[in-house]
Amino acid sequence: VQVPIPYAAGPTMFAFDLFTHQTTIDMLEETRAICDDNPEIHCWLSGIPYDYWSQYIDIWKNFWKIGLIAVLACFGVSFLFLVSKLYMDRLFSTGKIIGGSLIGSLMITITTAASLVVVAGLSTLF
Repeated sequence: VQVPIPYAAGPTMFAFDLFTHQTTIDMLEETRAICDDNPEIHCWLSGIPYDYWSQYIDIWKNFWKIGLIAVLACFGVSFLFLVSKLYMDRLFSTGKIIGGSLIGSLMITITTAASLVVVAGLSTLF
């Protein structure tokens, strides 16, 4: 055990011209590769780009994964609700209930997916 624990506060790095999301993410990935992949260097990256922007590295992948899960859940829930509602009314045969529920839940799912695409498009503008 070595006392006191060695600590260094430098060198200091400054990042300039981070005007877009992609340039910020590229800077984070490039500097993390130097710090994390080198066994000789034991460093901790800090500052606004690292503390704040690190959460955005995989944001699009996570956004589309969560969106796909939500759209599939929308299909399943809407199908179950439509089947149960139409079955309780007992106005149609089982084949028509299943077919109508599939078509109805597909229409609801398409509307949800279209809303997700619109939201994704608008979020890139702002």
